Amino acid sequence: MFFRKAIQISTLTGIMVTSVMADPHYKVVHISGSDNPAPVNFQNQLVSINNNGEMAMIIKKAMPTNASVAAISMADKWLIINQSGLPSKFSYLNLAVMDINNKGEVLGILPAVQGSYGFVASFSKVSDKAGNITIQQVNRELGKGVIGIAINDNSQVVGSYVTTDGKEHAFVQANGILNDLGTLDKSDYSIAYDVNNCGQIVGESNGHAFVSSAGFMKDLGDNIVAKSINDSGQITGNHRVVINGIEYQHAFIADANNIKDLGTLGGTESTANKINATGQVVGSSQTVRGDLHAFTTIDGVMSDLNSLIDPKTLTDPFTIDPLTSAPLVLDLTLQNAISINDKGEVLAAGYSAKGRYHTFLLVPAFQYKTEQIQKCSVQG
Repeated sequence: MFFRKAIQISTLTGIMVTSVMADPHYKVVHISGSDNPAPVNFQNQLVSINNNGEMAMIIKKAMPTNASVAAISMADKWLIINQSGLPSKFSYLNLAVMDINNKGEVLGILPAVQGSYGFVASFSKVSDKAGNITIQQVNRELGKGVIGIAINDNSQVVGSYVTTDGKEHAFVQANGILNDLGTLDKSDYSIAYDVNNCGQIVGESNGHAFVSSAGFMKDLGDNIVAKSINDSGQITGNHRVVINGIEYQHAFIADANNIKDLGTLGGTESTANKINATGQVVGSSQTVRGDLHAFTTIDGVMSDLNSLIDPKTLTDPFTIDPLTSAPLVLDLTLQNAISINDKGEVLAAGYSAKGRYHTFLLVPAFQYKTEQIQKCSVQG
């Protein structure tokens, strides 16, 4: 078995890893959210960022409808993803997106009265005779009950689907063909969370994490969730650790040989969301005070993203400070790092003191020294 059921840790000492940097490591770009009394939208949810800096986001419309639409940033514009070419028999309520690959393909979900419907949206730039550029969208159906969660650069899609006997199974779809990945120990449930460009897939089956390669599902152990995998086969996710006899959830990073507990920012629990090609992990962790702070890893060590930025750059461009006539500096802590691309650009979010949800792009001010890792190394 890849992992033990729970790693024994006798004390919290040595788990907290934070550092206050003399110079900001990231430049901050405000993406969405406003402390204005009457914002047009609220709690826009960033989902993923690719290596071209294109982002996928769910835009929550204001009251009273509470509807949502999906958008992608492309050619310096936010484009609303449409439903053209998809079956009209479904009664669409809201539109969601799950992932974006480096080709700009976006995984979408249409929650419908008769069951969710998955699709892939592809985009292309078209120039007219006058040189004006428009972006065209083409949708490819995944099918009813087929929910895509991740898409790689080979357009392979993984996620979960409802089988003919009503069970939920992990799948991989390539070239229009859906392959059931099965389950571990003949259980009824499995779900795939990520696929790298080598075709390795990670997910969960009946409380056990798995990695699947060439159609073979390998059990990584129980009380573990594998969330993300890079092309070198490094995996991140969450596992259970035992501290002074009590079980907690911690973020981890693993390769073919071992698992490394990433610990916390001084609190008891942490959650990993994504790993990039250089092995940087992002997520959220409790602090000593029990607050949630966004984190990234630098040379394999968990660091608080709030200590790597200038807090004065967390501004709201939609709200002008009457005292300074400049964008309002938010009383805000980055609480969750949602996604990271191979350039080290991070999508992060947090609630301001007024309870408004803001999303940000963090751009590295310089490149961290990172060990070069082999591409597409298959786990043993």
